[in-house]
Amino acid sequence: MFETSSASRCALLLFVMGLCTCLASTAYGATRYVDNSGSPTCNNSSSFGSEAQPWCTIEYGVSRLVAGDTLYVKNGSGNYNEAIDTLNIRGTAAQPITVKAYPGHAPLIDRNSINSGTGWYIEGSSYLIIDGFEIRESQNALRIFDSDHIIIRNNNLHISGNETLRVHASALSASTYITITGNQIHDSGRFGNGECIYFGSAEDGANADYSNNSTISNNTIYDCVEEAIEIKRGSHDVTIDGNTVYNST
Repeated sequence: MFETSSASRCALLLFVMGLCTCLASTAYGATRYVDNSGSPTCNNSSSFGSEAQPWCTIEYGVSRLVAGDTLYVKNGSGNYNEAIDTLNIRGTAAQPITVKAYPGHAPLIDRNSINSGTGWYIEGSSYLIIDGFEIRESQNALRIFDSDHIIIRNNNLHISGNETLRVHASALSASTYITITGNQIHDSGRFGNGECIYFGSAEDGANADYSNNSTISNNTIYDCVEEAIEIKRGSHDVTIDGNTVYNST
């Protein structure tokens, strides 16, 4: 019978423990924090990002995330007056990136300008979750462009100059697997075109937008100057289900 020495068994045990630690570290990402309240002191530097030493801005915090990470955003001073550009931030199916309100908080992103800018702009990103924010007073509250596997849930998006939430793509391309669920989306079109949700583009031919395979469900949508939900030609396989809509065309 094959026998192992106690030293060999110990070495094997240490190897297995090390392997488990490695697998655990890859299965669960880091937890980071944003809080601009001033207490504790925040700083947008790579050495910060903990709850005791948070980052100051959402955009900086998101830019530091990798697959599997979660970023908690606290109420802070009461307003994050920033335009958030989330560019080429990519999680995976097994390890999405989550940006969400800290439990019991509802952080406000207020641009104070309905005729220019986007509250939160997402481009070239994938497997990203945005959860629990209030975004108001911008030309568009939220725009998703050339991205896939994005979840927008439990947010309050309102008071926009044009469309409140827009999903679109570059010519002959598509944004895909976009999920918009459990949000309040309202008070669009204060400055011009006013759909609450605008999916795709009005272009044809060489500039067509084929955004597809997405879900718009269980949202409360109201006070839209134009359509509550508009799916443009070229877009396809978009499921619309369980939304509550009123005071809209």
